[in-house]
Amino acid sequence: MLYVSHSGDPSVVASFGGHPRAPAWLVNIRDDPRVTVQVGGVRWEGVARIAIEEERQELWPRFVEMFSGYERYRDRTTRIFPIVIIARVGD
Repeated sequence: MLYVSHSGDPSVVASFGGHPRAPAWLVNIRDDPRVTVQVGGVRWEGVARIAIEEERQELWPRFVEMFSGYERYRDRTTRIFPIVIIARVGD
């Protein structure tokens, strides 16, 4: 999954390829924001949250810069893709 760093924390887009419904993992973190993250061989525990609008406005162009397909996904639906930021816990 593509991620962009936000103040040292990874953030991901809940695009689901432009599907009109949110991906199941977004529903899951809304119910329980505790997550396990693995980047390469490094694994850690975190807490996920939906970015506020100001953060989303900052992060969205960075995601599009990394993968222009997000714009095509956006054009497929009226849904606004939440951006999820994951903070480490226990460090």
